[in-house]
Amino acid sequence: MQGQKSGKRFLIIVTLCLLFPLLLSAGERVRLRLFLDAWAIDALWTKHIGLRGGVGAIMDNGVGFSLPIYCLIDRSGGEEVLLDIGLKLLCYPWKRGPFFSVSLAQVSLFVGNYIPEEQVHFLNEIGIGFTWEILPYLYIEPELLYRDPSNTFPESFTYIKDHIPGYQKFQICLKVGWTSKNLAK
Repeated sequence: MQGQKSGKRFLIIVTLCLLFPLLLSAGERVRLRLFLDAWAIDALWTKHIGLRGGVGAIMDNGVGFSLPIYCLIDRSGGEEVLLDIGLKLLCYPWKRGPFFSVSLAQVSLFVGNYIPEEQVHFLNEIGIGFTWEILPYLYIEPELLYRDPSNTFPESFTYIKDHIPGYQKFQICLKVGWTSKNLAK
């Protein structure tokens, strides 16, 4: 019961953080974003399946938030499934093109039939990438992620990697996404 309450609190906090730019942006235009990671095709040659998607909001001043959800399924013999949920701050220094991301909150949970003894882990990550708008509302966004850059949680990282060998320090994402029209003016 306590775990369900914590999960609900986490989702409420994340939702409020995503709505925060909308509430503060009286003069700022805000666009919502949805994305999927096309790099999941690497499951054809690796021993894991990684599915990533998410939602976010971006303001015209180049600041935004993202709520990525990543599911990593081990195919190397174990039945472990890792669900990684985060809240990221996005910054586009030139308002488009190159960007960097920093996780504000991130939790990794083992779910499924086989759950290891230590189910919950907290890791942070940073990322750099570039956004290409290929059509007015469609974009492609390669991003290089670096997990636990300050090496604050080496035990958690090692524990996850021991159970799911496909969990790496560096990860390449190729997000394909949709951006809404401006919601506020």
